[in-house]
Amino acid sequence: MERDNIQDTLENLRDNVETIQDDVRSTAENAWREGRKNVKQWQKRGTELVEETREKSEKALKDAEALVKKYPGKAIGVAVLFGAVIGALLSMGRDND
Repeated sequence: MERDNIQDTLENLRDNVETIQDDVRSTAENAWREGRKNVKQWQKRGTELVEETREKSEKALKDAEALVKKYPGKAIGVAVLFGAVIGALLSMGRDND
């Protein structure tokens, strides 16, 4: 009688362990699938953002080239002014050393 009880308890325990293993396996597989799906979505979005950035950069470059061709004197003046500001900022950093 006692032995039958122990045997039944062990069989129930084995069944419970198998059920838990199946649940864990199923949960892991679902998580893996969702993770792969999310990675693919992020890859697609990243590719779209890179393409958008490339297109905007090309347009900005063309616009800048057009402005330089239209106003070459002003472009040189802005470049000189920008260089002077950068040079002043860099020399201020050296004075602090």
